[in-house]
Amino acid sequence: MRWLMACAAIVAASVMLATPCNAAAVTRSGGKVAAIQNTNGQSEVFLIGKTGQLYTNYQITFGGSAWSGWQSLGGSWPDQDSIATADDNGYAYVFLIGNNGQLYYSYQQNSESWSGWHSLGGQFSNEDSIGLGPDEDGPYSSVQVFLIGSNHQLYTNWQTGSGGDAAWSGWLALGGNWPFQDTIGVGNDQNGLLKVFLIGNTTQLYTAQQAFAPISPWSYQSWTGWTSLGGSWPSQDSVAVGNVQGALSVFLIGNTKQLYKSQANGSSWSGWSSLGGSWPNQDSIALDTNGNAQVYLSGNTTQLYTANTNDGNWSNWISLGGSWPGTDSIGLTDNNGQSQVFLVGKTSQLYTAWETAQGGNWISWIPLGGTWPAQ
Repeated sequence: MRWLMACAAIVAASVMLATPCNAAAVTRSGGKVAAIQNTNGQSEVFLIGKTGQLYTNYQITFGGSAWSGWQSLGGSWPDQDSIATADDNGYAYVFLIGNNGQLYYSYQQNSESWSGWHSLGGQFSNEDSIGLGPDEDGPYSSVQVFLIGSNHQLYTNWQTGSGGDAAWSGWLALGGNWPFQDTIGVGNDQNGLLKVFLIGNTTQLYTAQQAFAPISPWSYQSWTGWTSLGGSWPSQDSVAVGNVQGALSVFLIGNTKQLYKSQANGSSWSGWSSLGGSWPNQDSIALDTNGNAQVYLSGNTTQLYTANTNDGNWSNWISLGGSWPGTDSIGLTDNNGQSQVFLVGKTSQLYTAWETAQGGNWISWIPLGGTWPAQ
């Protein structure tokens, strides 16, 4: 497993994203199962099929039973490729690493057809995590990607304008020495500064941030050095980041198999606090902060669990049922505070379920068909 809306973060780690509480409607998501609320406000999900092509399916109306059916977006992608999606300024984007190690993307405006595949170059591991940088809609809004290069440094590349056909900056090295397949967490702090998070070879969590908030398309190239946030984390641990009650927060599974959280307090960070549970190593963490913050993980019982908070105190873990592989990727979207999740079951079909109201009951799991590789 390697994943916003006004005042929201939708994060499916291993790709991680977040936004400040005053952000406009910008979404980022990713993982082996990637989901997004597309430019028409529909829940849309993406997976790589056994043919190696990328497929998509979208819900005609939220809460309805009608879906578009699976459609191929083509390409030839590695089975274990990470998929990252973004929605920015009326355009939807999907990113994957090709068999040649280059990063590719396709985009869609409104309900038009998807573009062909465009290469951003680079040289990346086929199982690399793709981090996506959120930003507010506006004159300097930019889709920004982060990947670990073949020399183990972190690299970033961003659009210098708005729109699917806008130019890109080219790859900028942010340094460090990171394991391949390391999860890349990305989020905005209360000052609008973009921060990235990775687990180093020391097993500690590290962060770096923009030197100042973007005032032009080229502001994205100034970054601070790396700072340790401590802890001791399993390699390839999922990292989820989002704004919880106005504070940028990061979530990881510790060596004790419990879920831990730390949050920013101005320029400093709190200590690590446990949210409990018992989770498989490299479990996917999905985080929705639109309304009450909710976190989702697959437990050792193979069921999906969630916990939530609206006042800083977290609830007990609640089972949403199902029977899922221990390290299944979780796709997540949000519709006006109602979460919708997507997982591939042990039958190799994709399933979905959603809340009937914000913080309310959940519908039973619905199969969306297909036969998908293990996630």
